Amino acid sequence: MGPTANVETEPNKGGERRLTMTYTSGVRPGIYRFAGGRLKSIERGATPDEPKPQKKQAPKKAKKPADA
Repeated sequence: MGPTANVETEPNKGGERRLTMTYTSGVRPGIYRFAGGRLKSIERGATPDEPKPQKKQAPKKAKKPADA
């Protein structure tokens, strides 16, 4: 996933730990929320545009010289 942009930890009700990890780049950017060691929700960020495959161009044919 890559490096996180932000990590927040705070206690939750019942003494469980609550963790929020924010990824702004990488394959799946977004905000990931955990509670009690389990993933609870994901808010997707903007996904990077995938490069479009480029069409291969056929090689140019050489022009035949004109007969003189």
